[in-house]
Amino acid sequence: MRHKFFKIVILISILSSSLSFALSSSDVNEKMRIANEFYQKGKYKDAISIYEEILDANYIAPELYYNLGNAYYRIGKIGKAILNYERALKLSPGDDDIVYNLRKVNAHTVDKIEELPKLFIVEWWEILVTMFSFYQWLAIDFIFYLSFFAFLIVFIISKKITLKRVAVKLGIVSIAVLLFTIIVTISNFNLTSSSDYAIFTSDNAIVKS
Repeated sequence: MRHKFFKIVILISILSSSLSFALSSSDVNEKMRIANEFYQKGKYKDAISIYEEILDANYIAPELYYNLGNAYYRIGKIGKAILNYERALKLSPGDDDIVYNLRKVNAHTVDKIEELPKLFIVEWWEILVTMFSFYQWLAIDFIFYLSFFAFLIVFIISKKITLKRVAVKLGIVSIAVLLFTIIVTISNFNLTSSSDYAIFTSDNAIVKS
Protein backbone atom coordinates (compact mmCIF):
# COMPACT_ATOMS: atom_id res chain seq x y z
CA MET A 1 0.00 0.00 0.00
CA ARG A 2 2.79 2.39 0.92
CA HIS A 3 4.66 1.50 -2.27
CA LYS A 4 1.58 2.26 -4.38
CA PHE A 5 1.15 5.63 -2.69
CA PHE A 6 4.83 6.43 -3.30
CA LYS A 7 4.48 5.54 -7.01
CA ILE A 8 1.43 7.79 -7.34
CA VAL A 9 3.31 10.70 -5.74
CA ILE A 10 6.23 10.24 -8.17
CA LEU A 11 3.94 10.09 -11.22
CA ILE A 12 2.05 13.22 -10.12
CA SER A 13 5.37 15.03 -9.64
CA ILE A 14 6.54 14.10 -13.14
CA LEU A 15 3.23 15.07 -14.78
CA SER A 16 3.04 18.42 -12.95
CA SER A 17 6.62 19.24 -13.99
CA SER A 18 5.80 18.45 -17.63
CA LEU A 19 2.64 20.59 -17.54
CA SER A 20 4.49 23.51 -15.92
CA PHE A 21 7.19 23.39 -18.60
CA ALA A 22 4.59 23.33 -21.41
CA LEU A 23 2.63 26.27 -19.98
CA SER A 24 5.81 28.29 -19.55
CA SER A 25 6.77 27.80 -23.22
CA SER A 26 3.26 28.75 -24.36
CA ASP A 27 3.33 31.96 -22.32
CA VAL A 28 6.71 32.93 -23.76
CA ASN A 29 5.51 32.34 -27.33
CA GLU A 30 2.48 34.57 -26.76
CA LYS A 31 4.61 37.38 -25.32
CA MET A 32 7.06 37.08 -28.24
CA ARG A 33 4.15 37.41 -30.67
CA ILE A 34 2.86 40.55 -28.95
CA ALA A 35 6.36 42.09 -28.78
CA ASN A 36 6.95 41.38 -32.47
CA GLU A 37 3.63 43.04 -33.33
CA PHE A 38 4.66 46.15 -31.39
CA TYR A 39 7.96 46.18 -33.29
CA GLN A 40 6.23 45.91 -36.68
CA LYS A 41 3.97 48.84 -35.72
CA GLY A 42 6.98 50.96 -34.77
CA LYS A 43 6.25 50.83 -31.04
CA TYR A 44 9.86 49.95 -30.25
CA LYS A 45 9.84 50.91 -26.57
CA ASP A 46 6.78 48.73 -25.95
CA ALA A 47 8.47 45.87 -27.80
CA ILE A 48 11.65 46.33 -25.72
CA SER A 49 9.64 46.26 -22.52
CA ILE A 50 8.15 42.86 -23.38
CA TYR A 51 11.43 41.43 -24.72
CA GLU A 52 13.11 42.42 -21.45
CA GLU A 53 10.22 40.90 -19.50
CA ILE A 54 10.79 37.61 -21.32
CA LEU A 55 14.49 37.76 -20.46
CA ASP A 56 13.61 38.41 -16.81
CA ALA A 57 11.65 35.14 -16.92
CA ASN A 58 14.96 33.41 -17.77
CA TYR A 59 14.03 32.64 -21.37
CA ILE A 60 17.06 32.86 -23.64
CA ALA A 61 17.13 32.45 -27.43
CA PRO A 62 19.13 34.03 -30.28
CA GLU A 63 16.02 35.43 -31.97
CA LEU A 64 15.03 37.16 -28.73
CA TYR A 65 18.39 38.94 -28.40
CA TYR A 66 18.39 39.69 -32.15
CA ASN A 67 14.93 41.30 -32.00
CA LEU A 68 15.89 43.20 -28.86
CA GLY A 69 19.05 44.46 -30.58
CA ASN A 70 16.99 45.67 -33.54
CA ALA A 71 14.52 47.43 -31.26
CA TYR A 72 17.29 49.20 -29.31
CA TYR A 73 18.88 50.26 -32.58
CA ARG A 74 15.57 51.77 -33.74
CA ILE A 75 15.41 54.06 -30.70
CA GLY A 76 19.06 55.05 -31.10
CA LYS A 77 20.59 53.03 -28.27
CA ILE A 78 23.45 51.62 -30.34
CA GLY A 79 25.45 50.34 -27.37
CA LYS A 80 22.60 48.15 -26.17
CA ALA A 81 21.92 47.05 -29.74
CA ILE A 82 25.51 45.81 -30.09
CA LEU A 83 25.35 44.13 -26.70
CA ASN A 84 22.28 42.11 -27.68
CA TYR A 85 23.63 41.28 -31.15
CA GLU A 86 26.75 39.90 -29.43
CA ARG A 87 24.62 37.79 -27.11
CA ALA A 88 22.57 36.51 -30.04
CA LEU A 89 25.76 35.61 -31.90
CA LYS A 90 27.02 33.59 -28.92
CA LEU A 91 23.88 31.47 -29.12
CA SER A 92 23.82 31.25 -32.91
CA PRO A 93 27.39 31.62 -34.27
CA GLY A 94 27.59 32.39 -37.96
CA ASP A 95 23.97 33.58 -38.35
CA ASP A 96 24.10 35.83 -41.45
CA ASP A 97 21.58 38.43 -40.25
CA ILE A 98 23.17 38.78 -36.83
CA VAL A 99 26.69 39.03 -38.29
CA TYR A 100 25.53 41.61 -40.86
CA ASN A 101 23.83 43.86 -38.29
CA LEU A 102 26.66 43.56 -35.82
CA ARG A 103 29.29 44.49 -38.41
CA LYS A 104 27.29 47.43 -39.69
CA VAL A 105 26.59 48.86 -36.25
CA ASN A 106 30.05 48.01 -34.90
CA ALA A 107 31.64 49.96 -37.73
CA HIS A 108 30.20 53.11 -36.20
CA THR A 109 31.53 52.66 -32.69
CA VAL A 110 34.24 54.98 -31.45
CA ASP A 111 36.14 52.35 -29.48
CA LYS A 112 35.97 48.78 -28.24
CA ILE A 113 38.15 47.13 -25.63
CA GLU A 114 39.87 44.10 -27.16
CA GLU A 115 39.34 40.76 -25.44
CA LEU A 116 42.40 38.87 -24.17
CA PRO A 117 43.19 35.52 -25.85
CA LYS A 118 41.36 32.66 -24.11
CA LEU A 119 42.86 29.43 -22.84
CA PHE A 120 42.01 26.31 -24.86
CA ILE A 121 39.98 24.77 -22.03
CA VAL A 122 37.99 28.00 -21.60
CA GLU A 123 37.29 28.21 -25.34
CA TRP A 124 36.28 24.52 -25.43
CA TRP A 125 33.93 25.03 -22.47
CA GLU A 126 32.26 28.04 -24.12
CA ILE A 127 31.74 26.03 -27.32
CA LEU A 128 30.08 23.27 -25.28
CA VAL A 129 27.96 25.71 -23.28
CA THR A 130 26.71 27.56 -26.39
CA MET A 131 26.18 24.40 -28.41
CA PHE A 132 22.49 24.65 -27.50
CA SER A 133 20.29 27.53 -26.35
CA PHE A 134 19.35 27.97 -22.70
CA TYR A 135 15.95 26.39 -23.22
CA GLN A 136 17.41 23.49 -25.21
CA TRP A 137 19.76 22.77 -22.30
CA LEU A 138 16.76 22.99 -19.95
CA ALA A 139 15.00 20.39 -22.10
CA ILE A 140 18.06 18.12 -21.83
CA ASP A 141 18.03 18.60 -18.05
CA PHE A 142 14.37 17.64 -18.02
CA ILE A 143 15.01 14.47 -20.06
CA PHE A 144 17.63 13.22 -17.60
CA TYR A 145 15.38 14.26 -14.71
CA LEU A 146 12.62 12.06 -16.12
CA SER A 147 15.12 9.27 -16.82
CA PHE A 148 16.21 9.24 -13.21
CA PHE A 149 12.63 8.91 -11.98
CA ALA A 150 11.91 6.23 -14.59
CA PHE A 151 14.79 4.11 -13.28
CA LEU A 152 13.64 4.83 -9.73
CA ILE A 153 10.17 3.51 -10.58
CA VAL A 154 11.69 0.40 -12.18
CA PHE A 155 13.73 -0.17 -9.01
CA ILE A 156 10.62 0.17 -6.83
CA ILE A 157 8.21 -2.01 -8.83
CA SER A 158 10.63 -4.65 -10.09
CA LYS A 159 10.89 -7.92 -8.19
CA LYS A 160 13.99 -9.11 -10.04
CA ILE A 161 17.29 -8.41 -8.28
CA THR A 162 19.17 -8.17 -11.59
CA LEU A 163 16.77 -5.57 -12.95
CA LYS A 164 16.97 -3.61 -9.70
CA ARG A 165 20.76 -3.50 -9.96
CA VAL A 166 20.63 -2.30 -13.55
CA ALA A 167 18.08 0.37 -12.56
CA VAL A 168 20.35 1.57 -9.72
CA LYS A 169 23.39 1.84 -12.01
CA LEU A 170 21.48 3.66 -14.76
CA GLY A 171 19.84 5.89 -12.14
CA ILE A 172 23.26 6.90 -10.81
CA VAL A 173 24.45 7.65 -14.36
CA SER A 174 21.30 9.71 -15.03
CA ILE A 175 21.68 11.81 -11.88
CA ALA A 176 25.40 12.35 -12.59
CA VAL A 177 24.69 13.52 -16.15
CA LEU A 178 21.79 15.64 -14.86
CA LEU A 179 24.08 17.44 -12.42
CA PHE A 180 26.59 18.06 -15.22
CA THR A 181 23.95 19.41 -17.63
CA ILE A 182 22.55 21.65 -14.89
CA ILE A 183 26.04 23.16 -14.48
CA VAL A 184 26.22 23.66 -18.26
CA THR A 185 22.73 25.23 -18.28
CA ILE A 186 23.67 27.69 -15.54
CA SER A 187 26.93 28.51 -17.37
CA ASN A 188 24.96 29.09 -20.58
CA PHE A 189 22.67 31.52 -18.77
CA ASN A 190 25.58 33.37 -17.15
CA LEU A 191 27.58 33.50 -20.38
CA THR A 192 24.76 34.77 -22.57
CA SER A 193 23.54 37.26 -19.96
CA SER A 194 26.87 38.97 -19.48
CA SER A 195 29.40 40.82 -21.59
CA ASP A 196 33.15 41.21 -21.08
CA TYR A 197 33.62 44.31 -23.17
CA ALA A 198 32.72 48.00 -23.07
CA ILE A 199 31.03 49.83 -25.92
CA PHE A 200 31.24 53.53 -26.78
CA THR A 201 29.00 54.65 -29.62
CA SER A 202 28.56 57.53 -32.03
CA ASP A 203 26.77 57.46 -35.41
CA ASN A 204 23.89 55.28 -36.58
CA ALA A 205 23.95 52.56 -39.24
CA ILE A 206 21.49 50.69 -41.46
CA VAL A 207 20.60 47.25 -40.12
CA LYS A 208 18.41 44.33 -41.19
CA SER A 209 15.21 43.91 -39.18
